[in-house]
Amino acid sequence: MGADLTRIAANIPALQNINILSKISDNIANHQLRLA
Repeated sequence: MGADLTRIAANIPALQNINILSKISDNIANHQLRLA
């Protein structure tokens, strides 16, 4: 159990980066729609 928690904790920054990247790509898509 403890090992699983540390593995999850180690993955949290990566998950946050994925969320940020998906928000950025959404913003880019919205800008492209507006420009089109």
